[in-house]
Amino acid sequence: MCIRDSCTVDLVLMLGPESLCDIFQTSDDLSLCTLRAHLTRELSMKSQTSEPSDQQQRQLGRVGPCVAALGEGFETADDRHTSLQVRGDRAMHTMCANCCVTRGRWAFEVELLTGGAQQIGWTVHGCRFSETSGVGDFPDSFAYDGKRCMKWNVGSNGYGQPWHGGDVISCLLDLDAGEVSFLRNGTPMGTAFSAIRSDAAGLAYFPALTLGKGEAAAVNFGAKPFRYAVEGFQPIHDCTRHGAAEHLVDCLIRLADLQDPQQHPSDDTVLCGSVICDFMESCLLGSAAAETVFVQALIARAEVGELAQVRAIMKLVSACMDPSGARRLWQRTLSALAARCPAAVSAHSKPLLWSCPLLLLITVLEQNGAAAEWAASPTFAQDFQAVFTTTALTQGELETMIPTVWSQIDLNRADEPAADASDEASFSRTCAEVADGVTKIQDLQFTLFTLLLQVNRSAVHKCFGQYLESNRQQELQSQLTLTSPTLACNLFMALLRSLQPWLLQDEFQFSARSLCLDREPELQRLGGTVSHLQKEHPMSADMSRSLVQVGLGGELSRVLCEHHPSDWEPADMYAVALQIYSGVVAREYKQASQQLQSKLSLTSQLRELRNTMAKQLELGGSTEDALKLEVKTLRLLCISIRASVWTKACYFGNPVHLHNVLNSCTRLTSLLTPLGQSADPNLHAVLSYVPEFWLECLVDMFHALRCLEKPFAVTSTSQLGFKVKPMVHFFVGHFNCTEIVNPEMRDKMLQTLSVLLQYSEYVRIFESDPAICHTLMQELLSSFNSRFWIPITSILLRIFQGTGFCQELCDKNDTSSAVLQRHFQTALTEASRDTDSSTLNEFLNLVFNNLNWTVTEFLVALKEIETAAKSRLSTDLRELQRKCNITFELATFLFRVIEVLTHTNPELFLQSDDVALSRICEMILHVVNQVTVGKHSVLFEAIVQLKLKGLDKLSRSGILDPVVGTTINLHYASQVCSSTHLALDSINMTTESAGHFFATKLASFDSFTFDNFEYLSNFACCRAIQRKTHYKESQVAETFACLREAAVRRHLAQRQEEEMPEEFMDPISCALMENPVTLPSSGKVVDHSTIARHLLSDSTDPFSRAKLLIEDVIPHDELRTRIEKWKREQSK
Repeated sequence: MCIRDSCTVDLVLMLGPESLCDIFQTSDDLSLCTLRAHLTRELSMKSQTSEPSDQQQRQLGRVGPCVAALGEGFETADDRHTSLQVRGDRAMHTMCANCCVTRGRWAFEVELLTGGAQQIGWTVHGCRFSETSGVGDFPDSFAYDGKRCMKWNVGSNGYGQPWHGGDVISCLLDLDAGEVSFLRNGTPMGTAFSAIRSDAAGLAYFPALTLGKGEAAAVNFGAKPFRYAVEGFQPIHDCTRHGAAEHLVDCLIRLADLQDPQQHPSDDTVLCGSVICDFMESCLLGSAAAETVFVQALIARAEVGELAQVRAIMKLVSACMDPSGARRLWQRTLSALAARCPAAVSAHSKPLLWSCPLLLLITVLEQNGAAAEWAASPTFAQDFQAVFTTTALTQGELETMIPTVWSQIDLNRADEPAADASDEASFSRTCAEVADGVTKIQDLQFTLFTLLLQVNRSAVHKCFGQYLESNRQQELQSQLTLTSPTLACNLFMALLRSLQPWLLQDEFQFSARSLCLDREPELQRLGGTVSHLQKEHPMSADMSRSLVQVGLGGELSRVLCEHHPSDWEPADMYAVALQIYSGVVAREYKQASQQLQSKLSLTSQLRELRNTMAKQLELGGSTEDALKLEVKTLRLLCISIRASVWTKACYFGNPVHLHNVLNSCTRLTSLLTPLGQSADPNLHAVLSYVPEFWLECLVDMFHALRCLEKPFAVTSTSQLGFKVKPMVHFFVGHFNCTEIVNPEMRDKMLQTLSVLLQYSEYVRIFESDPAICHTLMQELLSSFNSRFWIPITSILLRIFQGTGFCQELCDKNDTSSAVLQRHFQTALTEASRDTDSSTLNEFLNLVFNNLNWTVTEFLVALKEIETAAKSRLSTDLRELQRKCNITFELATFLFRVIEVLTHTNPELFLQSDDVALSRICEMILHVVNQVTVGKHSVLFEAIVQLKLKGLDKLSRSGILDPVVGTTINLHYASQVCSSTHLALDSINMTTESAGHFFATKLASFDSFTFDNFEYLSNFACCRAIQRKTHYKESQVAETFACLREAAVRRHLAQRQEEEMPEEFMDPISCALMENPVTLPSSGKVVDHSTIARHLLSDSTDPFSRAKLLIEDVIPHDELRTRIEKWKREQSK
């Protein structure tokens, strides 16, 4: 006999009369037969007292059906108002409730499923809504729009906070006070409208909302408990208290409390519970009581830590209720708990209670079959997204949750203590509580995710597919802020955590499906568009059915296989994780990193401000303005500190997640690196077909980890090198890879290397691998082009930091590297020994061209500043000052590069043809003439004398220091170089004066002036005394003494050259030819260095415009012999 069906067992004997009285709160003697009658009578009485009649509803000020819903128009017919979740299908889609209010204080809530343009509020009957007019566009119609931060009533005004997908907006109507107000996630935004009409006959207000096309929202009129209930405001729903359901649930809980939670319910408990559950099934499932009464009772127990009692209640329901009823109850309970998860994170509750709805949901899923049935239910996709959504706390909520803050800098104002200031211990406890609350949610989300994968993997896969498709549609509509970012971040974390074992495997595989080789042709690939790749780099037909396997040492192989559509393998899951990261998470991580950096920046600003105030006080000056600025900075810093606590807890507080992100970077690198090195044409071609966003994810995740307080979440330098080196190796080998066609992607990798070389710990990683160093330097030379020359210049200057004239000597924390310097020198030497030397020539030519351009633009900007300063055009002046600073800084950087080149490889200029050395000399002379003394320096001196605040980077030392360094380097290098490698006779120089080769060359130019170099000599000697430098004062003095001697010799030679035969003169430069050659097409005779320099920028004959190569010129030996003879005669 089934215990549930027994009618003969005396419950009084089994449970005892006192227990039954406690359970049912009665003094009557009860048996199974009398219990049903007793409950029938009790429930009838409670139903009568809890359900208001139509007349009572009208007295409260409410008109319409008891069950509130949304629909088109103002009719109160239930068949037109059946939905509470709506989506806009046109430009302005307006929905109204099927009930209205005439007096009292009322509320309803709207959960934003998207974060775009919506107008939410109240309206009266008779408004003619259309695709151009919605709620708030008529008299007696009031709305709030958080997308534009506006309130609407015929016209619009600024109001409220910006909203995002996942926010809950509470709409309050107080007809007693004549006010309309709104709350965002429980935070009041103030009264939006006042003095609204409420006394006119027949005037009634309907809840309403207008949605833009594609916008979606879920409305709660009170059938479910409000997430942010406001005291004194009633829900629009029928306001039924569910008294009968409350009594039954209380009885069931008291019955469960009598049992041992670890044991199965006893027979007498099942008998009594069966009677209760028979009544509960109709009370709970026939109304919204399941979501309100039953779920709220479970949450109340969970919040006080009585999870064992919750399990006892669930065991009792499963044992006593009809199986079909129990399944329905569990489904309703799961959906209700899922809906509560986003709003569980609140400043008004303790952080450790934020996870209660999720913990209860997992507890319910422990019931036999509950998880499988939930995953197969029609509401699963919506519930799944709700479970992984958390509401972001607003600034006001953060102030409530973290009332006081602490920082290493004193947060008390100079004139009075700050209300926000706290001691370190108290603040640390609050931060730990917040971090623990968020971490517990993330841990439970992972537990739930793992459980669902085990129960119904395909259902979870389908949810992710729907989410990605929704995101894709929003992107097509340029609505990138619609989806709740917390949903994407939590899904990404759960996916990566579930993939942790796979991410740590030494051997792994990717299918064509996970690599998107056979689908999504619209995706941009590393090699370009799919249509382009199919023409230029077609794949074999069997690649779409192949597995790309990566072995222990990075060996690649491919294996043909067949896939079932239902499979969702680790590689497929990883591909989905990258899609989610690329779509939303990367942006959130970047904003989170910026938030953490903002706190550091404000701290630095406050410290500098206080130092300035202290100096002003010492000088007896006024600090009134500074005190106001201090108050403002302190307020912003406190806001930033609170936001950083929340940001760190959500994104960077869980070390498990950080390690998973790092392992994800390693896994992606271990796939892409061997693909680029594979000898198999099909496997090598796969690299071009890899989605471009994969590489973008790698770079973004790398930087997110690098910006942490403990970069990459490692504890030692050796760990850092082990984890980071593979990624560095990939970036070095591929930032100049032509198979990656998007220059922006290559630029991102180069910028990554540039950033890494700013920190000594990463420089050591480069130094530990000679292959990385050698490859890096070769790629820097070959990729120095019009796009990448600025970051490459920055990289070179960081590597050679401290080696230039008057640069600070290296210390233990700098980023200079003797190892990388040697590799750069080697790379230059190897490039100079190549047969064509094209890489080196292009590099040097671009350095000189860019230097010439930046100096020219700088001088133009100086002239424009002078004009603007005279006309007092402040707007133009600011922009011109910015241009001047940029061009001046770039010019100094490039001159520092030339200084580096003359330091490491001076033979490139002294042992090659005369072009490179001549160009250096000309640039030195041009700069010296413009910024020292003489008529050409008047403009520079005039701008310096203006002392404009915006020209903070403009200084003589900035540009003259590298000029001095270059001059000294070439002077001493010319003394070392063998005389056999120097064209001594080319500049009228004997072997005895070989040590003065460079000085003689420099002084041979017509633009050389003695006064300017005398100024430069004094400048260099003073700088050498004042600053630490590698050059001794004696070296500086000797260099400029040689220049003086060369200038004297040049002066004497000029008198002799005045009688130079015209046939010896170069027709282009008007100087004495040293190595005359004949141009084949025009027959003109010019100097070899002149035509060689011309051909660097123009590959034609300058006289005939015919095609010309340097190899085509014809040496004019007879003329050269006569020139040399004439020079010897002149020297005598």
